[in-house]
Amino acid sequence: MFEPIGVDKDGETVSLVDVIEMENKETLETIILKQDIKELYQAFDSCLKDNEKTIIGMRYGLYGGKEYTQREIADLMGISRSYSAVIIGIKTKAFLLSFMIDGILENKVN
Repeated sequence: MFEPIGVDKDGETVSLVDVIEMENKETLETIILKQDIKELYQAFDSCLKDNEKTIIGMRYGLYGGKEYTQREIADLMGISRSYSAVIIGIKTKAFLLSFMIDGILENKVN
């Protein structure tokens, strides 16, 4: 939606978002939010190991799943609660940082 699709009469880059005319501003914001969520899930899938994705997904109820406490995750995964907390804390921060850096770099390229 934010990819350039052409230029206007002044030579400025125009994206799809610029040309979509919607009666309801919320509709456009919903489309943008859905695209952001899709990109967030793609980043989530690409930068974490399977067990990290499982633990973080359980903690935050991702993909429409149930939210679990760190204790519940530890019991279900057969790990200590402190280890589940470390994975949740460190890997969530690393994932979000990676997502933010990718977004910043993408915006600089465009």
